[in-house]
Amino acid sequence: MEYEPLKAALARLTGTRVLARRLFFAFGGLIFLREWMIKRAVRQLPFDRNREISILDAGAGFGQYSAWCLRRFPRASVLALDIREDLVRSGQAFVRLAGESRLRFEQADLTGLRDKNRYDLILCVDVIEHIEDDQRVLGNFYRALKPEGRLLLSTPSIYRRHQPDSRFVDEHCRDGYSDAEIRRKFEKAGFSRLRIVYGYGFWGDSAWRLGIRNTLRLAAKGPAGKAAAALYFVLCFPLLILGNVLDYIHSPFRGTGILVIAEKPDKP
Repeated sequence: MEYEPLKAALARLTGTRVLARRLFFAFGGLIFLREWMIKRAVRQLPFDRNREISILDAGAGFGQYSAWCLRRFPRASVLALDIREDLVRSGQAFVRLAGESRLRFEQADLTGLRDKNRYDLILCVDVIEHIEDDQRVLGNFYRALKPEGRLLLSTPSIYRRHQPDSRFVDEHCRDGYSDAEIRRKFEKAGFSRLRIVYGYGFWGDSAWRLGIRNTLRLAAKGPAGKAAAALYFVLCFPLLILGNVLDYIHSPFRGTGILVIAEKPDKP
């Protein structure tokens, strides 16, 4: 992917700079509609904020959701898994320097997850579309959850208004999921009480293309492009936030993103 070097640079920069990583998390939480949706869904879960819960951040990346969950649930413990060694090493350095004793980063392939009845909550954000054997991973998540545990999974849908940009999706194993397909796969894994929420409808998708995609395209064009990208982003920022707000308030009937909230039944 064209932007993988940017992710690697961010991992190096923020791994040993706690303030930089926290600012990076705060900035991402401000501009990415996906984060707004995930956090809203977590807040709506019937979990007592003060109970001890175990959380798996499956495909954690930089760990922004892991860090947020620690604030949301003061007695939670979080395991952040990712397949990329550089992101895991960066996360481990951050945990060590920040003194985050309730957060652990480990390198792992989700197709090999073997935990059983361990987690109250699993987050999987924009990961499953990268995995060929997605059904196996969903089965692993089901087994790893405690009874009445929840899985929150975000992934692209097939409902696009534009052709996907290969620079963002060239590592995907599939273009996205339909409502029927995602339900079938979750139910086959054993999940019940599925709720599907769409995001990135007209307003959210337009905001992403205008404010995020175009900025990254400019930034990929060398030093001059990075300078142009910074100016462009500042000018587009109000429209980006406005589009996100409209999409967040008026959840679209269909959108380019799917958020699935699923529950493992108390009894099989």
